[in-house]
Amino acid sequence: MRIDDALARAAGFLRERQRADGSFTDFNVFSTPGTEWITGAVGLGFGAHAAPREETVLRTAADFLVRGHRAPGGWGFNGVAPVDADSTATCLRFLLGTPSPPGRGMLEASWTCLRSFQDPQGGGFATYHASNRRIPKGSGYARPSPCVTANAALALALSSASEDVVAAERAVANLLVEQEPSGAWRSFWWAGLILPTCMVLTALHMLGRGQAAVERALGWLVDARQPDGSWGDPFSTGLAVGALACAGKARERSAAEQGCRWLLDEQSEDGGWAAERLMRVPARMCVKRWEPGDPEPHVAALERVFTTAALLGALAAYRRRWSTG
Repeated sequence: MRIDDALARAAGFLRERQRADGSFTDFNVFSTPGTEWITGAVGLGFGAHAAPREETVLRTAADFLVRGHRAPGGWGFNGVAPVDADSTATCLRFLLGTPSPPGRGMLEASWTCLRSFQDPQGGGFATYHASNRRIPKGSGYARPSPCVTANAALALALSSASEDVVAAERAVANLLVEQEPSGAWRSFWWAGLILPTCMVLTALHMLGRGQAAVERALGWLVDARQPDGSWGDPFSTGLAVGALACAGKARERSAAEQGCRWLLDEQSEDGGWAAERLMRVPARMCVKRWEPGDPEPHVAALERVFTTAALLGALAAYRRRWSTG
């Protein structure tokens, strides 16, 4: 397969879209694009690719996030949005993977900030604090969602502090309880079951927890394929390929290979991939997670930056695990 060429083209697509201040933007929500969350997510994709040519991209993206770090700790969807758990976890994971991570003070403040989003009873992580005046009482914006909990667990596991270790273990316990009988997980923020399932099973595998839950999720994921070998759209297919490359065994390799071939055929001439309307932007009073027939509005990453970064990371994971180029 032509994976090396696809990776180079995707990386080139993203390099061309980095802004002068080091940031990346995508997802125009409430008339304002994401920057901090997007930059952290793109950094993770580039970090997985780990090509020497990307050192400047990674350094300038990291500098942007360090400059934007909030005084109490953490990051948000963009510079004017409130700090949230998902953005903070994403940016922490990226920065800790760079050659020169930020100082201990910034890291400890961010881990402390992240822990403040953990539900004291169930152990899951909400995206926003319930005390936020713009969020109605009981809103799903301030309730745990498995995709956020998985991201937070991965970020907390990078700390050696006892309170962070305990918080990560409680998050894992919550994820195991939240798994549906089918083997999948359901999100407040994403349409469909592919993204939350891929995020959680990858997190559990990387943390070495819940092997039985991982096996059920892998079985569900393989069975969720379309007849053409994809998972319906490039973003979902990339996430599935990346999850299978991370946690799958020899029996999942064929499914990952078929998905990878489909992705290569779907890559645009400019190196990016198309984006579907998969991210929910629910009304603030919305409580329910996604389900079929969901009436809440959905948005696409129209700049294709977020999608392409995710696929860059997924294909790089497949390349390391099962391909020679």
